[in-house]
Amino acid sequence: MDSINIPVTTVSPLENVTRLNGFIRASTTGGSRERGYYSNGIVRPYDRSCIVQYTIKGCGETWVGNRRWRVPEGRAFINIINRVDTGYRYPRDEERTWRFVTFTFIDGNVRELFGELIARFGPVYDLSRSHDALTRIAERIDRRQGQVYSLSESSSIYSAIEAMLLDSVTIDDTRERGIVNRIHELVEKRVRSVDSIPLPRRDRSHAQGVYRLCARRVYLRAARDARLRRDRASGRHGQPRESDRVF
Repeated sequence: MDSINIPVTTVSPLENVTRLNGFIRASTTGGSRERGYYSNGIVRPYDRSCIVQYTIKGCGETWVGNRRWRVPEGRAFINIINRVDTGYRYPRDEERTWRFVTFTFIDGNVRELFGELIARFGPVYDLSRSHDALTRIAERIDRRQGQVYSLSESSSIYSAIEAMLLDSVTIDDTRERGIVNRIHELVEKRVRSVDSIPLPRRDRSHAQGVYRLCARRVYLRAARDARLRRDRASGRHGQPRESDRVF
Protein backbone atom coordinates (compact mmCIF):
# COMPACT_ATOMS: atom_id res chain seq x y z
CA MET A 1 0.00 0.00 0.00
CA ASP A 2 1.28 3.46 -0.91
CA SER A 3 0.41 6.04 1.72
CA ILE A 4 1.30 9.43 3.13
CA ASN A 5 0.60 9.71 6.85
CA ILE A 6 0.52 13.26 8.20
CA PRO A 7 0.22 13.69 11.99
CA VAL A 8 -1.43 16.94 13.08
CA THR A 9 -0.23 18.80 16.18
CA THR A 10 -2.52 21.37 17.78
CA VAL A 11 -1.32 24.12 20.11
CA SER A 12 -3.04 24.07 23.53
CA PRO A 13 -5.78 21.54 22.69
CA LEU A 14 -8.87 21.31 24.84
CA GLU A 15 -10.18 17.91 25.86
CA ASN A 16 -13.78 18.96 25.23
CA VAL A 17 -13.15 20.26 21.70
CA THR A 18 -12.95 17.74 18.85
CA ARG A 19 -9.99 18.38 16.57
CA LEU A 20 -8.12 16.92 13.62
CA ASN A 21 -5.38 14.58 14.82
CA GLY A 22 -4.06 13.11 11.58
CA PHE A 23 -4.51 12.70 7.84
CA ILE A 24 -3.72 9.82 5.46
CA ARG A 25 -3.69 9.80 1.67
CA ALA A 26 -3.35 6.22 0.40
CA SER A 27 -3.96 3.75 -2.39
CA THR A 28 -4.03 -0.04 -2.34
CA THR A 29 -4.40 -2.49 -5.21
CA GLY A 30 -5.80 -5.96 -5.72
CA GLY A 31 -2.61 -7.97 -5.26
CA SER A 32 -2.68 -10.72 -2.65
CA ARG A 33 -0.27 -8.80 -0.46
CA GLU A 34 -2.51 -5.73 -0.44
CA ARG A 35 -5.55 -7.73 0.64
CA GLY A 36 -4.09 -7.58 4.12
CA TYR A 37 -5.26 -3.95 4.54
CA TYR A 38 -7.54 -4.47 7.51
CA SER A 39 -8.47 -2.90 10.83
CA ASN A 40 -10.94 -3.52 13.65
CA GLY A 41 -11.31 -2.61 17.30
CA ILE A 42 -9.14 -5.51 18.43
CA VAL A 43 -6.16 -4.34 16.36
CA ARG A 44 -5.84 -1.00 18.21
CA PRO A 45 -7.73 -1.37 21.50
CA TYR A 46 -6.21 1.72 23.13
CA ASP A 47 -6.82 4.08 20.19
CA ARG A 48 -9.76 6.32 21.11
CA SER A 49 -9.81 8.28 17.85
CA CYS A 50 -12.48 8.24 15.14
CA ILE A 51 -12.03 8.43 11.39
CA VAL A 52 -13.83 9.59 8.26
CA GLN A 53 -12.44 7.67 5.28
CA TYR A 54 -13.50 8.97 1.86
CA THR A 55 -13.17 6.92 -1.34
CA ILE A 56 -11.70 8.84 -4.27
CA LYS A 57 -11.47 5.84 -6.60
CA GLY A 58 -12.28 2.16 -6.40
CA CYS A 59 -14.10 0.61 -3.46
CA GLY A 60 -13.55 -0.31 0.17
CA GLU A 61 -15.54 -2.24 2.74
CA THR A 62 -16.68 -1.56 6.29
CA TRP A 63 -18.83 -3.44 8.78
CA VAL A 64 -20.79 -3.12 12.00
CA GLY A 65 -21.55 -6.40 13.71
CA ASN A 66 -22.50 -8.95 11.04
CA ARG A 67 -23.56 -6.40 8.43
CA ARG A 68 -21.15 -5.20 5.73
CA TRP A 69 -21.22 -2.20 3.40
CA ARG A 70 -19.28 -1.38 0.24
CA VAL A 71 -17.78 2.12 0.12
CA PRO A 72 -17.52 3.13 -3.56
CA GLU A 73 -16.27 6.37 -5.10
CA GLY A 74 -17.91 9.46 -3.62
CA ARG A 75 -18.87 7.76 -0.37
CA ALA A 76 -17.22 7.77 3.04
CA PHE A 77 -17.46 5.60 6.11
CA ILE A 78 -17.07 6.60 9.72
CA ASN A 79 -15.44 4.38 12.31
CA ILE A 80 -14.69 4.39 16.03
CA ILE A 81 -11.25 2.82 15.95
CA ASN A 82 -11.39 0.69 19.10
CA ARG A 83 -15.03 -0.35 18.86
CA VAL A 84 -14.70 -4.12 18.69
CA ASP A 85 -17.76 -4.86 16.54
CA THR A 86 -16.68 -2.57 13.68
CA GLY A 87 -13.88 -2.46 11.15
CA TYR A 88 -12.83 -1.85 7.55
CA ARG A 89 -10.69 -3.47 4.88
CA TYR A 90 -9.80 -3.83 1.21
CA PRO A 91 -12.54 -6.16 -0.11
CA ARG A 92 -11.42 -9.73 -0.76
CA ASP A 93 -13.15 -9.89 -4.15
CA GLU A 94 -11.84 -6.55 -5.48
CA GLU A 95 -9.10 -6.06 -8.06
CA ARG A 96 -9.31 -2.30 -8.65
CA THR A 97 -7.09 0.25 -6.97
CA TRP A 98 -8.72 1.76 -3.91
CA ARG A 99 -7.67 5.38 -3.43
CA PHE A 100 -8.85 7.20 -0.33
CA VAL A 101 -8.18 9.92 2.21
CA THR A 102 -8.62 9.46 5.95
CA PHE A 103 -9.28 12.19 8.50
CA THR A 104 -8.60 11.26 12.13
CA PHE A 105 -10.35 13.09 14.98
CA ILE A 106 -10.02 12.94 18.76
CA ASP A 107 -11.52 14.44 21.93
CA GLY A 108 -14.78 16.32 22.38
CA ASN A 109 -17.93 14.29 21.75
CA VAL A 110 -16.84 12.76 18.44
CA ARG A 111 -17.12 9.18 19.75
CA GLU A 112 -20.66 9.80 21.02
CA LEU A 113 -21.70 11.55 17.80
CA PHE A 114 -20.27 8.85 15.52
CA GLY A 115 -21.88 6.18 17.68
CA GLU A 116 -25.27 7.87 17.33
CA LEU A 117 -24.84 8.35 13.57
CA ILE A 118 -23.91 4.69 13.08
CA ALA A 119 -26.88 3.54 15.18
CA ARG A 120 -29.34 5.74 13.27
CA PHE A 121 -28.00 5.92 9.72
CA GLY A 122 -25.28 3.27 9.44
CA PRO A 123 -21.56 3.88 8.81
CA VAL A 124 -21.61 4.92 5.11
CA TYR A 125 -22.44 8.41 3.79
CA ASP A 126 -22.76 9.87 0.32
CA LEU A 127 -20.37 12.85 0.26
CA SER A 128 -20.18 13.18 -3.53
CA ARG A 129 -21.74 16.65 -3.32
CA SER A 130 -18.92 17.63 -0.94
CA HIS A 131 -16.11 16.20 -3.11
CA ASP A 132 -14.64 19.59 -4.06
CA ALA A 133 -14.72 20.84 -0.47
CA LEU A 134 -13.09 17.64 0.82
CA THR A 135 -10.42 17.92 -1.88
CA ARG A 136 -9.60 21.48 -0.83
CA ILE A 137 -9.33 20.45 2.83
CA ALA A 138 -7.04 17.53 1.93
CA GLU A 139 -4.82 19.74 -0.24
CA ARG A 140 -4.61 22.31 2.53
CA ILE A 141 -3.42 19.64 4.98
CA ASP A 142 -0.89 18.36 2.41
CA ARG A 143 0.60 21.84 2.04
CA ARG A 144 0.92 22.25 5.80
CA GLN A 145 2.93 19.11 6.56
CA GLY A 146 5.06 19.66 9.64
CA GLN A 147 3.28 22.85 10.65
CA VAL A 148 1.52 23.32 13.97
CA TYR A 149 -2.21 24.07 13.95
CA SER A 150 -4.10 26.43 16.21
CA LEU A 151 -7.08 24.93 18.03
CA SER A 152 -9.49 26.93 15.87
CA GLU A 153 -7.85 25.59 12.68
CA SER A 154 -7.89 21.91 13.63
CA SER A 155 -11.38 22.07 15.14
CA SER A 156 -12.78 23.97 12.14
CA ILE A 157 -11.73 21.12 9.84
CA TYR A 158 -13.69 18.73 12.04
CA SER A 159 -16.70 21.07 12.04
CA ALA A 160 -16.67 21.29 8.23
CA ILE A 161 -16.58 17.50 7.76
CA GLU A 162 -19.17 16.98 10.50
CA ALA A 163 -21.48 19.37 8.62
CA MET A 164 -20.99 17.35 5.41
CA LEU A 165 -22.00 14.14 7.19
CA LEU A 166 -25.07 15.72 8.77
CA ASP A 167 -26.11 17.42 5.53
CA SER A 168 -26.01 14.07 3.71
CA VAL A 169 -28.68 12.61 6.02
CA THR A 170 -30.86 15.64 6.83
CA ILE A 171 -32.70 16.32 3.57
CA ASP A 172 -31.26 14.09 0.86
CA ASP A 173 -34.25 14.10 -1.49
CA THR A 174 -33.67 16.58 -4.34
CA ARG A 175 -37.35 17.42 -4.71
CA GLU A 176 -37.81 18.12 -0.98
CA ARG A 177 -34.64 20.21 -0.87
CA GLY A 178 -35.92 22.24 -3.84
CA ILE A 179 -39.27 22.82 -2.13
CA VAL A 180 -37.62 23.96 1.08
CA ASN A 181 -35.26 26.29 -0.80
CA ARG A 182 -38.23 27.77 -2.67
CA ILE A 183 -40.06 28.37 0.62
CA HIS A 184 -37.01 30.16 1.96
CA GLU A 185 -36.88 32.36 -1.16
CA LEU A 186 -40.53 33.31 -0.81
CA VAL A 187 -40.22 34.07 2.88
CA GLU A 188 -37.10 36.18 2.36
CA LYS A 189 -38.90 38.06 -0.40
CA ARG A 190 -41.75 38.75 2.02
CA VAL A 191 -39.27 39.86 4.68
CA ARG A 192 -37.67 42.32 2.27
CA SER A 193 -41.08 43.70 1.42
CA VAL A 194 -41.51 44.67 5.08
CA ASP A 195 -38.89 47.38 4.55
CA SER A 196 -41.27 49.14 2.15
CA ILE A 197 -44.02 49.35 4.77
CA PRO A 198 -44.02 52.63 6.77
CA LEU A 199 -43.70 51.02 10.21
CA PRO A 200 -41.68 52.17 13.21
CA ARG A 201 -38.28 50.45 13.29
CA ARG A 202 -39.22 48.28 16.29
CA ASP A 203 -42.37 46.96 14.56
CA ARG A 204 -40.47 46.30 11.33
CA SER A 205 -37.80 44.29 13.15
CA HIS A 206 -40.49 42.29 14.92
CA ALA A 207 -42.20 41.47 11.62
CA GLN A 208 -38.94 40.32 10.05
CA GLY A 209 -38.22 38.11 13.04
CA VAL A 210 -41.64 36.48 12.83
CA TYR A 211 -41.23 35.62 9.14
CA ARG A 212 -37.77 34.13 9.67
CA LEU A 213 -39.08 32.06 12.59
CA CYS A 214 -41.78 30.68 10.30
CA ALA A 215 -39.15 29.77 7.68
CA ARG A 216 -37.10 27.91 10.29
CA ARG A 217 -40.17 25.96 11.42
CA VAL A 218 -40.99 24.99 7.83
CA TYR A 219 -37.41 23.81 7.25
CA LEU A 220 -37.29 21.74 10.43
CA ARG A 221 -40.66 20.15 9.66
CA ALA A 222 -39.51 19.19 6.15
CA ALA A 223 -36.28 17.71 7.53
CA ARG A 224 -38.20 15.73 10.13
CA ASP A 225 -40.70 14.38 7.60
CA ALA A 226 -37.92 13.35 5.21
CA ARG A 227 -36.11 11.47 7.98
CA LEU A 228 -39.27 9.69 9.10
CA ARG A 229 -40.00 8.59 5.53
CA ARG A 230 -36.49 7.18 5.19
CA ASP A 231 -36.84 5.36 8.52
CA ARG A 232 -40.13 3.80 7.46
CA ALA A 233 -38.69 2.79 4.08
CA SER A 234 -35.71 1.08 5.72
CA GLY A 235 -37.77 -0.56 8.46
CA ARG A 236 -36.38 1.66 11.23
CA HIS A 237 -38.93 3.15 13.61
CA GLY A 238 -36.93 5.12 16.12
CA GLN A 239 -38.37 7.33 18.82
CA PRO A 240 -38.98 11.01 17.91
CA ARG A 241 -36.01 13.22 18.74
CA GLU A 242 -36.08 16.46 20.67
CA SER A 243 -34.88 18.20 17.47
CA ASP A 244 -38.08 17.03 15.74
CA ARG A 245 -40.07 19.55 17.79
CA VAL A 246 -40.62 22.55 15.54
CA PHE A 247 -42.94 24.55 17.80
